[in-house]
Amino acid sequence: MRSYYIEFCRQFRAPEEYKVEALSEKVDVFSLGNIIYSIITGIYPFAKKEYSMRETKKRVKNGEKPPLKATYRESDNPIDRVLLKAMDMSLIYRWQDRARAYDVHDLFVTELRDV
Repeated sequence: MRSYYIEFCRQFRAPEEYKVEALSEKVDVFSLGNIIYSIITGIYPFAKKEYSMRETKKRVKNGEKPPLKATYRESDNPIDRVLLKAMDMSLIYRWQDRARAYDVHDLFVTELRDV
C-alpha cells in the first residue's frame, strides 16, 4: 500500500519539489493542474505502466507535461474550456511564472458564474 501511495503522490508533484528550491503555495497550484488533468482525462498524469517512479520524477523535474489528446482541447463544453484554462495556468514549469492560487480561484469564479 505504501509503495502505491508514494508512486501516486509523485505524479502530482511540482518540479521544484524535486530540486533544492524554496517552496510556496505554487506547488499546490501545480498539483491542482494535475488533478484537473485527471478530471478531464479520467487518468492520472504519467499513468502509463512503463513509467517507473524514477521515470515519472525525471519527467516532472524536466518540466514535461502529461500527454493530452487534442480532442480534449477541441471540446465546446464551457466547463471543459475553463478547466483547460485552469490546468494550463497551473502546469507551468517555472514556479515564478505559474499562476497563484488566487488567480485560479478568480478564473473559476468569473468564468463559471454563468455556466
